[in-house]
Amino acid sequence: MSERGENSACRRALPRAEFRRWVDLSSHGQRRRVTGLDLSSHGIGLSSPNPIPARALVKSEFFLPRIEIPLELDGIVMWCDPVAARLGVRFQFVEPSLAELIANYVAGRL
Repeated sequence: MSERGENSACRRALPRAEFRRWVDLSSHGQRRRVTGLDLSSHGIGLSSPNPIPARALVKSEFFLPRIEIPLELDGIVMWCDPVAARLGVRFQFVEPSLAELIANYVAGRL
């Protein structure tokens, strides 16, 4: 059974792009490598065989294509579906320049 945040209906209203890349996710002192599914300037969809509970604080680290600097973003797990091995993370704060970089990726300009 999935745990969806109250804003799940509007979370897809934001522009998103497919993001099939490795993401290092840290939570509660544990670091794991998961697979990215999609990305927006406000959050990231992930595939992980090991569920992370909703409301857990996480740090994600990933590279955008052709960008050599890792992006590190703090976030909160908004929903987790252990059966589908998927979860959604909302970024807590994204610096404007970083949000613009992600928006350019989502818009296909990178």
